[in-house]
Amino acid sequence: MLAYRNVGDIIGKAIQWETALRGFYEVAEVALKNPESRKLVVVLREKLVERLRILQELDVKKYGNAEWVKFVPAVADDEIVPKVSITRSSDPRQVFEVILGVDEKLERFYGSLAGSLVSREQKELFQSLALFKAEQIESIKGYMAQSGS
Repeated sequence: MLAYRNVGDIIGKAIQWETALRGFYEVAEVALKNPESRKLVVVLREKLVERLRILQELDVKKYGNAEWVKFVPAVADDEIVPKVSITRSSDPRQVFEVILGVDEKLERFYGSLAGSLVSREQKELFQSLALFKAEQIESIKGYMAQSGS
């Protein structure tokens, strides 16, 4: 378990991870040859970019001035964003599995964090992030099941 100085530090880490995930989407958008796969990646990337913009513009003071957010799951950057390459030769299943894995880890992190926070505003913030990830995950899994990827 870790402790962060404040919610702003956690948001900063979330922005870092979401930005790295955006990079996977951008590469996938170019790498995928199947138009349907590419279309899904574009939609998911656009949703992610919008959520990332919201995080970057977030006024953390609105979420209380609690210091030392404790009992946060210890997660290394490379546990969230793996050191893998997605290239033009990557097959769609590999691309979606990487993105899916990152989204699933972020959903668990945000959900766990929401469960350990006391402030209602802070809980709701991280619950909304977990819900967003759940929606992204469902879209990817649905597409993979439908396309046989």
